[in-house]
Amino acid sequence: MAKQDTKASKETFALPSSPYDELSRIIQSYARRGDNVSLADVARLSGLTEDTISRNNAFLTTSGLIAGGNAKSATDLGKRLGRALEHEQADDVRNCLAEMVQAVPFLTDLLSPARMKKGNTEAELVAHILYVADIPRTNTKKVTGAHAVVRILLEAGLLTDDNGTLRLQAGTPPQAEPVSSNGQAPPAEPAPQPSNAAQPTTSVPLTTAATTAGPFAIAINIQLELPASTDPTVYENLFKALKKHLLSGNE
Repeated sequence: MAKQDTKASKETFALPSSPYDELSRIIQSYARRGDNVSLADVARLSGLTEDTISRNNAFLTTSGLIAGGNAKSATDLGKRLGRALEHEQADDVRNCLAEMVQAVPFLTDLLSPARMKKGNTEAELVAHILYVADIPRTNTKKVTGAHAVVRILLEAGLLTDDNGTLRLQAGTPPQAEPVSSNGQAPPAEPAPQPSNAAQPTTSVPLTTAATTAGPFAIAINIQLELPASTDPTVYENLFKALKKHLLSGNE
């Protein structure tokens, strides 16, 4: 008789084990401490236990928010998200979470239009998350984590809550807008110059004076706009015309 395998099935995705608010505190703590942060450091900053933080680190790593071995560091995305959460910048939080979700296939697959066509209750979506992650519904900590994932999708602006029915956000899911580590959007690129812009010209002042009878003289200032040309005949013809009509005194 074959020996029965008593090992629990391996998770296909590392769900968090804490509610969204605790995840937020952990992310902020990693972001504030910077690089090579120990569990003890994060525990002191967040007010949570080291065990609680450890149980969520796999999710934060898979989601691209932290990286490293025993001592972990917040990634650029993790720092931006932590800063936005700490300062309660809702738009930047939404953009960072959307960027995170769209980089993780497990999370983007939850937003399949075919599956979300009729909408889901939160309980139905949580059950689906546990199913595709291959986690028993009796694992209460992971059930809490599945609810946190739903909250992330809502906070990212990818789902809406329509009187208890979760639906895809109308239109194309918003693409994450990059936000720099100082919380500011990068400067816009300069607009391209039109290819049919006017050719440059050279402005040359020309002064001629005509004396009338009596003690007074009249000075006439003329501003010429010369075309940018390498053809010498253009300038020869121009100055011939000037001499004939302006400088010779002839009508």
